[in-house]
Amino acid sequence: IAKEIGNAKLLDTAYQKNLMLASTNGMFEVALLYAIRIYESVKDTNPETVARIYSSIAYSLCAMGQNTIAQPYFEKSIEMFYHLRKPEDIAEVHYNQSLSCIMQGRYQEAENYLTQCIKAIEKLQLNSLRVCNISKLYGLLALTSILQGNAFNCERYLLQTVFKLHSGKRGDGKWAYHGA
Repeated sequence: IAKEIGNAKLLDTAYQKNLMLASTNGMFEVALLYAIRIYESVKDTNPETVARIYSSIAYSLCAMGQNTIAQPYFEKSIEMFYHLRKPEDIAEVHYNQSLSCIMQGRYQEAENYLTQCIKAIEKLQLNSLRVCNISKLYGLLALTSILQGNAFNCERYLLQTVFKLHSGKRGDGKWAYHGA
């Protein structure tokens, strides 16, 4: 309907919602198709959306096991977010890159990306990324450490995970959530 009435904004919104639905339901091939549609409609007008589409394409490719193909999309996304001065978005891309590295057994590289995410959150005083809170980042650092055979760092990161989780408790003992 949006296409028939010429409402580009409504069409973009519909594509983006369908992309999220497809992605969250594990339909990554469908998500890629929607990402391409969104890219075609905004490529000349909205660089922030284009950068997010590159990141989305990379994420979908990784979820389909195409990690090597995803890497240039991650890089293009980071380059665009850098020029747009979007450090939180860059940190989110690094988080997704860390997951890709873990899937490929590149644990040291994953650790580097996760460390960059944590530094961004702490330096910019962000409570969380859109997709992940800081306690999950420390949990992933613990995972990468143990997969590298480093039990000491694993334990250290697990303690940080617990500390960050407990710092989310409110005075009444209930949890105050700051992200996924």
